[in-house]
Formats: sequence, structure tokens, C-alpha cells
Amino acid sequence: MTDLELPYIYAPIQCGHCFTNLETDGESYTCPSCGIYWDTGNPYDEEAHVGFLDEDAEACGEPPSSPAPREHGGYRFWDDPCTLPTGHESRHYHPLRHEPLEQATISP
Repeated sequence: MTDLELPYIYAPIQCGHCFTNLETDGESYTCPSCGIYWDTGNPYDEEAHVGFLDEDAEACGEPPSSPAPREHGGYRFWDDPCTLPTGHESRHYHPLRHEPLEQATISP
């Protein structure tokens, strides 16, 4: 041990979409840039509920820049409209969806 004052570890937890440092109260995390929250104090909790900070907000719905489905490796892929709340400050978030071609319901 040393008597010197040394720095502490600072490892910010960031939003997986916009990489903004998340805010926490110990019970939940929030991303002010995306306008969403996770109802868990554990950043590794994959079962955490995610919701809009403004519970009256609706999904942004901005269409993806390339909405046409793509086919690759026996799957059809497409992007959904933006699922972040209206008024978000981050770039749009378009979840990527896919399904096997033999079960495809989305046309190219």
C-alpha cells in the first residue's frame, strides 16, 4: 500500500445506441439523449423493462433510409421505423428484423 492519493476507477455505462453516458439513481438508468430508461440498477440485466422517459410520448416512427428488405444467407432483413420517443435528441434507431426466406412475410 501507499500513502499517496491515487485516482479511482471511473467506468461510465453508456447507451448501446447513442453511447451517451447513462444517468442512474441506483434503481434505474436513463439516457436523456434517446429519451428512454431501464428499470434496473444492474446494467447487465437483459430482462430489464425499457420505456420512454415521457410516458405520454409516442414512437418517433421516422422511416429507415433504405426500407427495402434485403436477402442474405437464406434470410430476409429489413429495418423498422424509429422506435425511440418523439423528440429524442439522438440519431434515429431502426431495429433490424429478419426471418427465414421460407417463412418470409415481407416482400422485397
